[in-house]
Amino acid sequence: MKNFVNILFGLFLFISCKVFISDEDESVFLVPPNSSQEEIIGLAVEVKPTTRQYDWQKKELAALIHFGINTFKESELNDGSDDPSIFNPDAMNVSQWTSIMRNAGFQRIILTVKYHDGFCLWPSQWTDYTIANSPYKNGTGDIVKELSDECKKANLDFGIYISPWDRHEATYGTEAYNDFFRNQLEELLTQYGNISEVWLDGANGEGPGGKQQIYDWESYYNQIRKFQPTAIISIKGPDVRWVGTENGFGRETEWSVIPVHLSTSLQNQVPDQQLVFPATDVNTMELDLGSRQKLVGATHLVWYPSEVNVSVRPGWFFQEDQNDQVKNSQNILDIYFGSVGRNSSLLLNVPPDKRGLIHELDAVSLIGFKSAYDQIFSQNKAFGATIETTSLALKFQKESLLDGNLDTYWKPRDEDDTPTITLSFDGPKTFNIISLQEPIFMGQRIERFLVEYWLDDKWDRLTQGTTVGYKRLLRTETVTTEHLRILFTESRATPMIAELGVFKNLPEVTFDPKGVAFTERIRVNLIPDDTSSQIFYTVDGSVPTQNSQLYDIPLILKASTQISAVSILPNGVAGYVNTQLYNKAEYKVLLNNAPHIRFTAGGSLILTDGIYGGNQFDNNRWLGFLEDDLIAIVDLDSIVSINNILLNFLNNPIEKIYLPLNITYYTSNTLKRWRKLTTTKVNSDLGSDVFSHTISKQLKNTKARYIKIVAENAGVVPTGQIGEGEKSWIFIDEISVDTP
Repeated sequence: MKNFVNILFGLFLFISCKVFISDEDESVFLVPPNSSQEEIIGLAVEVKPTTRQYDWQKKELAALIHFGINTFKESELNDGSDDPSIFNPDAMNVSQWTSIMRNAGFQRIILTVKYHDGFCLWPSQWTDYTIANSPYKNGTGDIVKELSDECKKANLDFGIYISPWDRHEATYGTEAYNDFFRNQLEELLTQYGNISEVWLDGANGEGPGGKQQIYDWESYYNQIRKFQPTAIISIKGPDVRWVGTENGFGRETEWSVIPVHLSTSLQNQVPDQQLVFPATDVNTMELDLGSRQKLVGATHLVWYPSEVNVSVRPGWFFQEDQNDQVKNSQNILDIYFGSVGRNSSLLLNVPPDKRGLIHELDAVSLIGFKSAYDQIFSQNKAFGATIETTSLALKFQKESLLDGNLDTYWKPRDEDDTPTITLSFDGPKTFNIISLQEPIFMGQRIERFLVEYWLDDKWDRLTQGTTVGYKRLLRTETVTTEHLRILFTESRATPMIAELGVFKNLPEVTFDPKGVAFTERIRVNLIPDDTSSQIFYTVDGSVPTQNSQLYDIPLILKASTQISAVSILPNGVAGYVNTQLYNKAEYKVLLNNAPHIRFTAGGSLILTDGIYGGNQFDNNRWLGFLEDDLIAIVDLDSIVSINNILLNFLNNPIEKIYLPLNITYYTSNTLKRWRKLTTTKVNSDLGSDVFSHTISKQLKNTKARYIKIVAENAGVVPTGQIGEGEKSWIFIDEISVDTP
């Protein structure tokens, strides 16, 4: 625990060294030069969210609507040259959108009013590339207005996503474009009522003239603050940051207080100016953003919470051929645990189809998620329990832990070395979810905690966690006990807890192992979390019910198989349907360099399992290598003739993902001596579009058992590209070898 002297030092810094974004703001603090680590920790405790940040995080769930030219092209990214006449939804109904979102528990809708192609969903006077030149309502439509009005009726917040990257606008790449963009912002911020959030995408590719734009972020921020002072400015803005991936899951340790290392010119800004650090100074893809070690050397500390964005479908825009890949209700609930339950907010993309409607499959998943959420979180098993704490600071009540009010909280005495909350239930309780919430308007403090339960006349460890922040949800093994306790073992200052929850998840089936690629055969166990339940499963793609095959012994798979299973309690209550794919890989693969820990997918065997990853780099189908080369050895099992090798890489310069510079091929029969076949230079000048790219190499009169493939990573982002000089990535999802 931090001692009293450090607390006093932190208060001194709070009084003397605050740097404001606005007069009400305590979210940005100057770090005095030569501060020690403990002094910086004392200051970090005093960093707090603004009112807009606090209100934003409490609402937890937002829906993102990607709708535009891409919807009708069934693509993800276009160059801005498509005729607006293709935009023609024939059953447009934004009230259907708001009804589904409200019923699914969402509190905010963010509309993609302009994507990278430049097409505008409102009749902007600054460009002709708008809905006004489409057949929709004979050119009189304005979807921004339609949705804004419907959100008011449904009591939903309304926000806008607007991309600064514009592949249609001729001024893009010049200073005149910044004027153009500010003019469009003014239209949106003054004509459509209250805007709760402005979502600024940081994508910066080439425009129609082959140029890239230098975005004037500070002027954009000032424009937003001028016309919509209460709006959250997110992602490339000062209020909310991107979590760093698009897979739906945040970090296990997520700090809202993070360090910023500003340049000298920015350090000298006067207090009432808008700091521009988020656009240029925070690498949100790092695994560690706010630990004690990361705070050392910072010039400023900022409250900069994370948002997790993910799509309910593989892509951001609706594509008919993805109907069988819509995330189900359990997938969305898992994402909720991995986002909101890890001190983030969740932005779930739900793209309307060509009719202008949210597809029925998407709606079923959303409503199913809300039903499961309500069943789980409507019964807090801590209610009725006797609460004991090791200590209690003056004027703070332990009853605040269960009063449903985030503005009240329990606080132990400062000298309490290991503050502990103990719950004694009014009888045995069965549960597997622990929920904790800090009063974040008082800052973020907790670094580590331990959860124990009473078993066989002693305390046994159930789980442990690190940061809490706005909300921490921990799923544990299912236990039954009469006593539970939570020990706060490490904190930056005296810990505080606003709310505590103990819940039981719906019946679940665990697959051991989870869906993986395999070579010859694999043994799969299906395990219920409640031993009184029965498991029913299918392997034909159908949804399992009580009439399906009853599981009794482990399944032995010898071919690619998709297993779907459900656990059903004796009273008939069914849990989630869990589906896992076990894909038989054609060959074994050995990697000399390990993939980056965040992008390991299912291991090296996914490279020969025949399943491609599409264009989304973090969908658990791609292996990602940061700065390292790809060195893969493919075992063909015997000496065979090799006709052709196919390698599938990803190109996504926005994310610093590039094709390899060149690829060298080797063969061997023994793994001891390698024969170099050839080196092929790769055409990496493929623009800024996002796509997977297959590289084919014909081999003649080649026989071998082993093939070694070395794909050279550029190591750094090329000159003239976004992030120039930073580490670059190689992403690969498939290696195919053509043999007779």
